[in-house]
Amino acid sequence: MEPIVTVDTGALRGVSVGRVKHFLGVPYARASRFSEPQPPQAWSGVRDATEHGPICPQPPSPLERVMGPAPRVLGQDENCLTLSVATLGTDDRRRPVMVWLHGGAYVVGSGSSDWYRPGSLVGEGDVVVVRANYRLGVFGYLRMPGISPANLGVMDQIAALRWVQRNIAAFGGDPARITVFGESAGAHSAATLMSTAETRGLFQRAILQSGHLGVGFTTQATATRVAALFKEALGGVDPRTASVSQLLAAQHAVVVRMSRPAGMNSTPAFGPIGGEVPIPHATRLLDSPPRFHPGTHLLIGSTREEMRAFFDSNPAIARLRRVPAFGKRAFDALTARVTRRIFGAPAAQLADAQAQAGAEVYRYRFDWSPPQGGFGACHTIDLPFVLGDREAWGNSPMLGSTPWETIDALGRQMRRAWTSFAHHGDPSHEGTESWPRHRPGDGVGRVFA
Repeated sequence: MEPIVTVDTGALRGVSVGRVKHFLGVPYARASRFSEPQPPQAWSGVRDATEHGPICPQPPSPLERVMGPAPRVLGQDENCLTLSVATLGTDDRRRPVMVWLHGGAYVVGSGSSDWYRPGSLVGEGDVVVVRANYRLGVFGYLRMPGISPANLGVMDQIAALRWVQRNIAAFGGDPARITVFGESAGAHSAATLMSTAETRGLFQRAILQSGHLGVGFTTQATATRVAALFKEALGGVDPRTASVSQLLAAQHAVVVRMSRPAGMNSTPAFGPIGGEVPIPHATRLLDSPPRFHPGTHLLIGSTREEMRAFFDSNPAIARLRRVPAFGKRAFDALTARVTRRIFGAPAAQLADAQAQAGAEVYRYRFDWSPPQGGFGACHTIDLPFVLGDREAWGNSPMLGSTPWETIDALGRQMRRAWTSFAHHGDPSHEGTESWPRHRPGDGVGRVFA
């Protein structure tokens, strides 16, 4: 018999895969184009929750050369505010809850992707995993007065967390033990959620994997320029009535313009805008650390060679490695410098700030890279070790020719640390040496290699 639960809008019928029960395509909010999310509508009877809902309209991922093509093509639609829940039991066990925020530079990606299958995390760690879809690009982060308010994507994420608070107990989850975790733009999103009063009490812990924290919030000036370029690219078409393909074409034109010269600027063209609801801070994300929720326990880290995912896969930049006047050594030094500025140093700064505020903080660095092939210890390479499975990641270029058994062995260590943190606020666990708690000024606490 398939599992059935009842949430505040009606009953859901899920599907069991082995020991894990999945509830897919669950509406957590609804919104028309360029409007704030509203509570979802109730339904009568039992709603089928065995298939994912559509994801936000988007272009192909620019990191397909690194990660590989998406394992499965998912339907796209503006009506995309759904989430999935995976759990071992719809009982009263009150398991810790982990809410996944996907990456993709705020223009691509979805929580529904097979890359993020949570079966191993749920089964090995006895946690409840929630994966949310939210609006991206112009649908979620365009600020155009009279047309679109800022930060709709952030509002969607907050709406998802509020749904979790109201309903997760029905899935065997504990609303008092919620960990927000994400990678890349998902980690940046988690840091953003830590900085707004709207989310106080909605989660207690956060895991930030490879967040581009050095980029900070989109400034008012940048948001104004993006809106002007977008309007120009639309050529007089009203964005409220434009087709999805017209909006995506104009968005692409903006992304290309903002990435000049030669695609070297990898700063996302769209993202959370400072000084706009629900983010009152107009400054950079890390300029005033005390504004972060002081009690939020934090596990934070990055990979050793983050920028290789962007530099090696960009032909214009990769050519520099073969230029005699530049060379491999200079190219590697540039990669290390930008990695440190965008990822490593800001992670250390946030770790110090949270530790000074009295939170339990733990740091890590992911150094593993494939012996042959791949892109080194690049951005996104840690993902297969936490989420997904052989079917989703088996042909990923960044993993080279590494056998899946090798990936899974290190993955079990990482998943155990991540779920231990969700359970206890401490990634240390039986079978490994104690993970040192971070103190201001400390270096990386644990290296995965």
